[in-house]
Amino acid sequence: MKIKNIFILLISSIFILNCQGTKSPIEITQTSVDYPVKLRFNQKTKQLRYLFLPVEVKIFNNSYLSKQKLESVRYKYSNTTHGGGVSLYKKEKQTLISVGNEIIPITKGKPINFVISSAHYIEQTQWIQDSLQSYLDELLISNENIIEIGSLDEFKSKYPKVLKELTKNDTIKFNFDNPKGQGWEVIKIPVKF
Repeated sequence: MKIKNIFILLISSIFILNCQGTKSPIEITQTSVDYPVKLRFNQKTKQLRYLFLPVEVKIFNNSYLSKQKLESVRYKYSNTTHGGGVSLYKKEKQTLISVGNEIIPITKGKPINFVISSAHYIEQTQWIQDSLQSYLDELLISNENIIEIGSLDEFKSKYPKVLKELTKNDTIKFNFDNPKGQGWEVIKIPVKF
């Protein structure tokens, strides 16, 4: 009788320890990014319209399922202005592949890197227009609609107030197909610049 009780206690302990140590099924981490910040010009108003900021994330599937499906990505703009959606790119080596509205399988044990380009609306914010005036002048001369203005680190060091104001409390929501077939499993992360 004692051996049976010890055996049950041992099996129960292992089961409880494994349940407590289980990681979240999906792990998402923001990583450093080496893609350019861009500005879009509005020909009608002759003002800067959007500031595009890159965010890179790594998604890792820890679940017992061999695949999880990323259904959608939503960027929540929490500043006084608003945004124009996001563009999502899958990173393969140093190449970015636009994924649009595709459902993306996340295979167990194989991390996938994505670059998300947020579009912060800046046309109605005069102090930001004034801060970025040199780029507006450059766009007017070049007759282009979009200009790359350097890396995120360069932008952060030149315009910390602009970056802080536009991205304060921003978050990204990742919607995964619920394996139980009911709705979505939502993971929300804060954006850190």
